[in-house]
Amino acid sequence: MIERVSGKILINTTIDHQDIITHNKNALPFWSHIARSKAKAVYSSTRKDISHMDVHEVALKIQQVGITKDTIILVYHSSTFDLTLLRQFLESAGYFGVLPPDKNCIPMVNILRPHLSKRLPSGKLFPLRLDVLFPIMYPRHGLVGLNHQALVDCQQTRLVCMAYEELCRPIAERGREWQPNMVPTSGQTCILDWFTRREDAGDSKVNSDKTTHV
Repeated sequence: MIERVSGKILINTTIDHQDIITHNKNALPFWSHIARSKAKAVYSSTRKDISHMDVHEVALKIQQVGITKDTIILVYHSSTFDLTLLRQFLESAGYFGVLPPDKNCIPMVNILRPHLSKRLPSGKLFPLRLDVLFPIMYPRHGLVGLNHQALVDCQQTRLVCMAYEELCRPIAERGREWQPNMVPTSGQTCILDWFTRREDAGDSKVNSDKTTHV
């Protein structure tokens, strides 16, 4: 969790489960292997930049950082599932009323979707995954490509929210970096582009030679 205005990190932790983590025994071997590999990476002892808390420590930390029933929670999701899951985790240990209700949770995807509702030529909707949208809004940012880490996803969500707020303003009222002529763009050159350029250069040389001889 991070604070929306300042970007201050409030909670960045893995969970110390009382019971051993179990994986779906009915899953295909491939997915079971993926789940175990991911869990091994998440709970690796080499991760020094993240806390490791049990449910009691999480509940205490939430209260210490000032989260209350009136706090507004912003999530990059299409539902309040993340907040609901955390609440159920706390309530399983007897911590009731620590988090705000679901009505205080704002799923960011539902806000963005109406603005990107036009279907692509393939007939599909524009993908609103963070790893797709964030590089478009911040193509040169240092967080690009670091998705699927809770803290990074929170930081990207905050920046996407800030960008959305700026882009909702009239152009004259936007910050300088969000003026149409200031928004950075990124481009990628494909192999065909190189061939096209060489052919164009060759044509130009031929025309130049013809002009010289004339």
